[in-house]
Amino acid sequence: ATAVANEANNRSQLLAGAELDDSGAPTSSSQRDRMAQATQQLDRTGNRIQDGKRTLLETEDLGVSILQDLHRQRDTISSAREHIHAADDTIGRSRKILQSMGRRAMANKAMLYGIIAMLFGAILLVAYFKLFRSSDDDSGGE
Repeated sequence: ATAVANEANNRSQLLAGAELDDSGAPTSSSQRDRMAQATQQLDRTGNRIQDGKRTLLETEDLGVSILQDLHRQRDTISSAREHIHAADDTIGRSRKILQSMGRRAMANKAMLYGIIAMLFGAILLVAYFKLFRSSDDDSGGE
């Protein structure tokens, strides 16, 4: 019994400056202060985590928006490329048509010069026969 009394006395001396919490466990003011600081730190850390999550979600939304913009731009570039290829094909066909028209124009021009040369030759031949043959007919008939 004296051992139990000694133990209770020692315990009361140890806990003389301590206060008891709701469950009867001893707490000192410094422990309470440390617990309050730890709780505040935990709250601040939780707030930072929430801010980080919010930033992460905003960044994810921004990334999705950028990817959508890039997809639309890719579609636009693909469409433009198809239009350019179609225009290139049309230009190639137009070039062939223009070359064919140029060859026909040169052939027509050559034919026109040939006709002009034949008409000029015919005019000279007629003039020769009119001038020289009529004078030969006039001198031979006297």
